[in-house]
Amino acid sequence: MLPSPRWLVCKSLFSLADKDRLPCLYGGKIHLHGTRFDLDECTICSCDNATTFCSTRTCPITDCRDPIIGIDACCGACVVTVTDIKLTVRPTTLLNGALNLLPIDVTIDFNAEESSSISGTELWQVGVWGSPLSTGKEKKESYTKQVLDESLQSQTLSKGDSLRFQQVLFEFDLRESSCNDIPYVCVEFGRSESASAEFNLLAQEEKSLTTCVKINFCEVHLHLKVI
Repeated sequence: MLPSPRWLVCKSLFSLADKDRLPCLYGGKIHLHGTRFDLDECTICSCDNATTFCSTRTCPITDCRDPIIGIDACCGACVVTVTDIKLTVRPTTLLNGALNLLPIDVTIDFNAEESSSISGTELWQVGVWGSPLSTGKEKKESYTKQVLDESLQSQTLSKGDSLRFQQVLFEFDLRESSCNDIPYVCVEFGRSESASAEFNLLAQEEKSLTTCVKINFCEVHLHLKVI
C-alpha cells in the first residue's frame, strides 16, 4: 500500500526541519513552528516545535438572554438597534402665556435580528422639548431630559417587540412665548444613565434617535392673571 500524499508531506517537512523547529499536525492540517492559527471564533492555537498549544477565550456574563454577535465574533453583546421613532401629540387646549401639560405618545421600533431582549430598572430615557425648527436643532424650549416615570423607564423589551410610552405628560412652557413661535415638539430616545443593565443603544443606518412633529392644533389663547 502506497503512503498517502499527506504522510509524504509531513515526512518531508519533519526531515527538513530543524530538530527544535518541528511543525505541528493538528486537526488534519500542518502548521509550521512559530505560527498561530484560529481553531474557531474563540480559540487561538500556536505551534511550538511539534506541540500545539491552544487557549480559549472566556466570554463575560451579559445582562440579556440573547446577545448579538457583531464585530466581536466570539463574545456577543447586549444591543438594541432602533429602526423608527413615532411621536404623536394628543390634541389639547394650549394657553399662550401659561405652563401647559401636553400629552404625547412615543413608540420605538427595533430591528429584531439586531436587538437583544432587555429587562431591568430605569432602562430608558425620553427627552422632550419644543422647537421653532422641524429638525429640533438650535434652541430647545422647555427641555425636559426625562419625561418617563419609573414604571415606563423599566419597561421590558422583548425581542421583536416595540416600546410604547403612552399619555406621557410634557410641561410645555408658553409663559414667555406662543405655540405659533414654537410649532414643533421633539423627542430624543436613549439609554438611561442609571440603567441597571449594560447594553448598547444604536440607530440603524442613517436613522436618528430624535424625531419632531408639528403641533396642528395651535390656537391663540391668552392666559390672564387675576390680580
